Amino acid sequence: MALRTLNLSAIEINRGNAINDEMNTLGTSAADNKRYDELKAEKNAFFTNAAGYLEAFIENNPGTNSLDILNQLKNVYGALGETEKYKATKAKLEALEAGGN
Repeated sequence: MALRTLNLSAIEINRGNAINDEMNTLGTSAADNKRYDELKAEKNAFFTNAAGYLEAFIENNPGTNSLDILNQLKNVYGALGETEKYKATKAKLEALEAGGN
């Protein structure tokens, strides 16, 4: 189940990243701005789903302090503008990297 959860988070992140690539090709016309807003909402939905999967993995595997998983979650929070969650996850990562808990 844990591997499935991580795979689902990766799928959602990849979908969000693909949308982000399309967003980067848009210009500044009114139609492009409208499309940008639509794509941003879709991207955020994928990233929110990914964060949910990663959070569930961490919650269901409390002894796991995987730097990769926490770093991925931190990046997702950053992409979503979830500043407080980003900072908390970053602090946890820094503590783990320094050898603390």
